[in-house]
Amino acid sequence: NIKNVTDKKDVTDTGGVPKWEDRKKEWREDEDVKEELGEIYSQVISGFDDKTEQTEVIERAWDIYNCELNENQFYEGDSQVYLPIVHDAIEARVTRYCGSIFPQTGRYSEVLSNDAKVPYETMALLDHYVEQCSLRDNIIPSLIRAGDIEGQYSLFLSWQDRSRNTIKKKQSPLMENELGSIDSAGTVDDIEFEEVDDGRPDIMVLDARDLLVSPASVDDIDDADVVAIALRLSKGKLKDMIEAGEIDEEAGEELIKNMGMAGRAQQPNPDKKSLNAAGVKSDSKGNKTALVYMIWTKLKIGGKRRRCVSYIAGEQNILSCKRNPYWSDRIPVVTQAALKVNGSIWGKSRVQTVEQCQYAANDAFNMGEDSLKYTLMPVTIIDPAKFNASSVVLTMGAMWLGDPNAMKIEQFPNVWSQAEAAVSVCRNQIMQSLGINPAMIPMGNAGKKPTQAQISQEQQVAIESTADVITIIQTAVLNKVLRWFYELDYQFRSKDIHVRRFGPVGIQAEMQAVPPSGVDSHFSFQWYGTEGNKSAQQIQQMISLLGVIQKIPPDQMNGRKVDAGPILEAACNATFGPRIAPKVLIDQTHMLTISPDQ
Repeated sequence: NIKNVTDKKDVTDTGGVPKWEDRKKEWREDEDVKEELGEIYSQVISGFDDKTEQTEVIERAWDIYNCELNENQFYEGDSQVYLPIVHDAIEARVTRYCGSIFPQTGRYSEVLSNDAKVPYETMALLDHYVEQCSLRDNIIPSLIRAGDIEGQYSLFLSWQDRSRNTIKKKQSPLMENELGSIDSAGTVDDIEFEEVDDGRPDIMVLDARDLLVSPASVDDIDDADVVAIALRLSKGKLKDMIEAGEIDEEAGEELIKNMGMAGRAQQPNPDKKSLNAAGVKSDSKGNKTALVYMIWTKLKIGGKRRRCVSYIAGEQNILSCKRNPYWSDRIPVVTQAALKVNGSIWGKSRVQTVEQCQYAANDAFNMGEDSLKYTLMPVTIIDPAKFNASSVVLTMGAMWLGDPNAMKIEQFPNVWSQAEAAVSVCRNQIMQSLGINPAMIPMGNAGKKPTQAQISQEQQVAIESTADVITIIQTAVLNKVLRWFYELDYQFRSKDIHVRRFGPVGIQAEMQAVPPSGVDSHFSFQWYGTEGNKSAQQIQQMISLLGVIQKIPPDQMNGRKVDAGPILEAACNATFGPRIAPKVLIDQTHMLTISPDQ
């Protein structure tokens, strides 16, 4: 279906596709495109330079989380202890929010169709991708952690065509061919080789220091003129991209040869600091990487302005420039501010608000620690004319020679108790600013045993404070991730995939083969995780309301009747999960069904 084609010269040789819609055509050699990309590259470099202040704030925030002493400490003494107050508070938030986002039921997506049917296969497919991409174990904890520290939730999505060359056992027939005839003589154990397709979506948490959005005043990243990501690619990754056709072979091979000279020295490398924090030292000689900017912008190609993706390693080093490879024509970046600043797509770091409190707590603790050392090991004053100093030996049963009045032990002031009080004040302020209460951290009430009313109040406050952050992550990040899962699956998957399907609430879970997505379906995607937790919290209210409804006289029901089945199914599913719930609450209508073949 070719539209807006007025001349044969505008059509490529592959299937009559217009040049500006050909997703595989390379435009890096086009002179007009090269000139436009040169201007955009200068804009990207200037944009990253303008992020210097944001980069410095984020680096200080990560130093605080990683408990690294730096020049911001006022006190310089013998003690060099870093109190992990902010670190513990952030980890408490990560634990709390992850538990709220991912329920134990294993159902994460809710899909609404344009017809009356419930797309259980699509929901099962999305839940399968959630587990395959390790959202619960790797992605979401890192995303929440980065949101608190950097002030931004950012993800990059793509499709990975992965395959495995496996070996399978099989039974091969024994063939005899002595007299010219071929007869079967049983079977023998044999093996066969098979290539298994493991293609699936791939997600990467983006560091805010490596992401540029221009202009920064937009609210939606798809409205930006330029979106750039700073990539640090190894030789192996560059070779993989050349093989996959993402970058030009000649330009890629030239970059591999000159990797030692590629890249900007001014661009910070957050990956290196993250490796150092994890105890992994990067070798600058043996592990060279090339700094490549992945840029999404609209360019004039073939007479039409279309969104393109370019890989640029320098002002005169364009590795590739192609049409946006995704059919949805969206930028595969999901970003949302944690604490949004008015008039900007960027947010503010939560750690920045408690930065000085953390420094003050470190200084107070270290001063108290040094004071405690001097208190435990005081200074002794001796009159050498009346006391033999050489006989002063600190040991069991020692005998000191001299006048007792000629020796005096000086006691230092008790500073460590005041330091402990100062640390406690800083800790309480940090916990309050980050929205942490004793119900969210282990041993939160270690000093005293709280009453049941206090525990309930703390849990209610934790739920209310959690709901605000969870709503932002769910609506602005996870809902878009589910939409991207469906769009990537629709574009790239061409074979059936076996996934776990739960079906309606209360129905036994089963494995089902899901065919590639159709083109006649229109869905709305919503993250179901928090709704599952809300259902678990509302079970008691549901049961109480059911008791009230059942006591209403029939003459006041106006022709209505009460069916407690759906409430019981929802309560069992939220409490026991989809695996055990069908065995606890058995639906006999499914046991009486007869197959159409019988």
